[in-house]
Amino acid sequence: MWTACEKTYDPKPVPPTDTDSTGVNPPGSHDSSANGHPDTTKPGQPHDSTGTGNGQTPADSTHPSDSTVTPPPPGIYLPHTAQSWWKYQEQSSGETYISTATGQTASFDGIAFQVFSDAGNAGTLPEYLATRNNDYYQHLSFKLDTVSIELTVKYLNAAATNGATWASSGSVMGIAAKVKTTLVGQGLTLSVGGKTYNNVVHTSSAISVTFAGFTIKVGQVDYYSAQNIGIIRRQISASLSNLPSLPGVPALPDMSYENNVDLVDYSVL
Repeated sequence: MWTACEKTYDPKPVPPTDTDSTGVNPPGSHDSSANGHPDTTKPGQPHDSTGTGNGQTPADSTHPSDSTVTPPPPGIYLPHTAQSWWKYQEQSSGETYISTATGQTASFDGIAFQVFSDAGNAGTLPEYLATRNNDYYQHLSFKLDTVSIELTVKYLNAAATNGATWASSGSVMGIAAKVKTTLVGQGLTLSVGGKTYNNVVHTSSAISVTFAGFTIKVGQVDYYSAQNIGIIRRQISASLSNLPSLPGVPALPDMSYENNVDLVDYSVL
């Protein structure tokens, strides 16, 4: 979701892919200035030149129908069979990367996360996603400019209803951070990357830190998850400005960042 990261986990390499000079890094955990991802197609999974991939027929609509309130039946919002892959495009740059399910796991905060290998022309970096019953998580460990962020975010509760909220926690520059996630809409139809997806759930995770007794919102990530496909869109924003300084706490630099990351092709096994 973010674009700057420093990962300590080194997943096993995935099979080499063909590259496109337009590649860039994955959302939520990658450095927009250093970790590009190529336009690649997994071996044995030829790119669909029609642009429809495994998705459904394209539609004219480009915005989610958040007014839809009828929830779909419980389903899978994070397929992770090994060698399944998802191709994403960053709207700020137009560049792409491919995320491949490795079949490996890593543990954070007592949760077993699936390791996805995000491949680009700057190399391969891991992404961590997990599902536990109806709960879906993303573990983030990265740097945005000089700001280090460590969070385990529960980005979806598939059994919740519209307006439901829940909390996660982590740290920003060693300062305690809280994440409040709201279920914005479910049972939605959304057009992304020229394909139309049904049974989409929209959740919004607001990240805040507490300084000198008051809370400051520093970022937000909106997730759009399609049943039996996975995350089809992330909308990311972050802003730090005029934050107070505290004794013994590193000063947080002023910064801002915005990006949308859309699914453009996939192969779910």
